[in-house]
Amino acid sequence: MKQNLVMQQNTIELIAKEKINGLTFSRNMQSTDNNLVQKLQNAEKLGNSFKGKVTIIFETTEGTKKTETTIWNTTSDYIQLKGETMIPISSVVDILF
Repeated sequence: MKQNLVMQQNTIELIAKEKINGLTFSRNMQSTDNNLVQKLQNAEKLGNSFKGKVTIIFETTEGTKKTETTIWNTTSDYIQLKGETMIPISSVVDILF
């Protein structure tokens, strides 16, 4: 599954983080990486310490999307991006560094 996702990454629609708040999210029905929580923690550290960006792949009612941005905070339910933009963790497929 992971290899399939990486091969498909080039066909996933890239959207600007500013457009995320206008999306309707859906629950990720794909098999997610078992290390997602660890990836989220590492991505948050990267964002806060080095302003480093990651690629977040997530599910919406319009299909799979991705964005390249900095993760500022994570909670048990959401990823918080700059500008009060939130992505539900339940919709996240993967985090790529």
